[in-house]
Amino acid sequence: MLAGLAAQTITVGVTQTLWAFGTTILVFAGLLLAAAVTVSTLSLDTLGSIRMAGPVVKRWSGYVLLIVGTWFIVLATIADPVLGR
Repeated sequence: MLAGLAAQTITVGVTQTLWAFGTTILVFAGLLLAAAVTVSTLSLDTLGSIRMAGPVVKRWSGYVLLIVGTWFIVLATIADPVLGR
């Protein structure tokens, strides 16, 4: 992200880049504040159910990572002959 803002300086100028950087800071700060307020206002029952769902979420995210990794390997083997390497 910071490399993109640095590259933007070359194309649009310093002033617009500083505005973009400031906007990015405000958005990130707002998201962090919203997440902190949300977590702090959750009840203990809600936190308990989220904590119990953790292993299921981890298992399914592992399945998704395996599928995506397999897909990338398949694309790499298919694209290699097409690109002529």
